[in-house]
Amino acid sequence: MLTPALTLDIGELRYAHVGRLELRRGLLPIVDRLVCTLPAGTTFEAEPGDPVSLELDGGEGSSAVFSGTLSAVRRGLRSLTVTAHGPALQLARTRPAASLEKVTLSEILERLCEEAEVEVEIEGGDAQTALFVCEGRSTALDLIGRVCAAGGLQAGFDGEGTLVVGEHGPAGEHALRYGRELVDLAHTSRHADPNEAYVAGEGGGAPDSGESLWVAADFAAGGGSPAGAGVRWRAEPLARTVDDARSAAASWTGRMRRRAAPVRMRCWLLPQIDPGARVELHDAPEHASLAECRVRQVVHRLRPGAGAGRATQSELWASAETGGLSDFAGALGAAIGGLP
Repeated sequence: MLTPALTLDIGELRYAHVGRLELRRGLLPIVDRLVCTLPAGTTFEAEPGDPVSLELDGGEGSSAVFSGTLSAVRRGLRSLTVTAHGPALQLARTRPAASLEKVTLSEILERLCEEAEVEVEIEGGDAQTALFVCEGRSTALDLIGRVCAAGGLQAGFDGEGTLVVGEHGPAGEHALRYGRELVDLAHTSRHADPNEAYVAGEGGGAPDSGESLWVAADFAAGGGSPAGAGVRWRAEPLARTVDDARSAAASWTGRMRRRAAPVRMRCWLLPQIDPGARVELHDAPEHASLAECRVRQVVHRLRPGAGAGRATQSELWASAETGGLSDFAGALGAAIGGLP
């Protein structure tokens, strides 16, 4: 039987045994959080603000799963509980103020991460924008979410604490088999929003033209969807072309479809699965079969010495991969003219 193990570094000390541990990781806007309980008499010298890192081994090799900062220490008569958060907390505490003209989506993301002193790796995001304004009220976490949503991108932190931005975030591909790694599975099919998604911009010219900030009286030149029942409108005031607005609408539609097909899985400890990973499912009973899904959140729980079953496990929250979702996401990097 596979034996889980861990390596937990808090400040300058290393711990190989804990009373209880729970780690939640997810795609933004989720802030990764680690909560760990140690025996009351454990030697502990760290203070809030010190670095925290965690490696987990489910029995098939160690994987770095968390790198962040100690947020809180609670000392009790029977135990000591520590809480740490990932670098997304730095993004949530940073409120940039800047005006960026004629820059790409990736340059916006780099600027926001630089303000928060967060490392970032970006794949895609080459589309040009006309103007992007950070007014000092929104957090860097909010702004990154808006940029990614408009560009069909996902963002999440890897186990080393680097923000990975791409079509699916940290991504990766895995195959799970019922009766082996996969213990339980539940997926829901909801009645999806039947309304057409329509995004309207205000562009009078291409992002790199002298007319990029002009306002068009009829953005869609008479070809837009009429307002009324069956159509959901949203404004992207700085979208400068009809193609930009259509790409934003496709991204919006993709997000609505993902919300309509949630998946929840319970597995043996699988630290190698990152948020954004594509998972193939095999040998599930016919009445609950599902071909594949895209992981959006991972929760690892460890209670060493508590026995098998739910004591040590990974819980995966995902969305079913239905026809068209990948095509939607792949088309979105074409040309996003501006962001609200």
